[in-house]
Amino acid sequence: MQPIARSLREACKGWVAHYEAWSLEPEPCRLFNLVILLDPDEVWQLMCQALVRESSGWKISFALVMSDDSRSFIILRTLYEIIDDGGAVPSKWRSTTIETDFSPYLVRAWSKRRDKRDFECGSSTIYTYTFFFGLGNLLIFSDHECYQSSSLALFQIRKDDKLRVEVVKYVTNNGTEPPITNVAFHERHPLIVFCTDSIRIWNYAESKWSTKCPIPVKIWSFHYYK
Repeated sequence: MQPIARSLREACKGWVAHYEAWSLEPEPCRLFNLVILLDPDEVWQLMCQALVRESSGWKISFALVMSDDSRSFIILRTLYEIIDDGGAVPSKWRSTTIETDFSPYLVRAWSKRRDKRDFECGSSTIYTYTFFFGLGNLLIFSDHECYQSSSLALFQIRKDDKLRVEVVKYVTNNGTEPPITNVAFHERHPLIVFCTDSIRIWNYAESKWSTKCPIPVKIWSFHYYK
């Protein structure tokens, strides 16, 4: 392992996330603070995928998204759910890692990239990804890597005795699409709108794509996620 890689690998230890709630009136006051230790292996995976050295220093893209009710959130590719244990403030949570090995392209983007990243090289193609929470415990995964294939996956979150995330559908694009900036889920139909530099509609029940709305606009009722 390169000297710089060894230093970065060691720096992946001890990363934490803070889940806080604040009261803003009459004066700002923190109600509680849950400290969640991040998996060093997941942080190292991020370093290998997205850490880039620029003239101003090191920069990185960090995947983080929270659900509308603030009870679930994703850090990197780990889904966390805050457990309501009846106390005055929450003190427990559960988590699960979202698997990203369901296509040959993703295996290369995750496993092989981690094994072959050259941090001594001044330039490197950066791999980024993001998640979007949807309706009915749906979850969207999207990734991007310049001039490479990209993936779009629909997951179902299962919240029974064990927190689980299962892939429902996925597609692989040719790599010419720009990163997704916004997502809209339809409340009644299996339709998802994706915004890049254009608008595309995915009928995930039939695995069909369109740039035109297949149903009257007046009956659409979107939930938007940025």
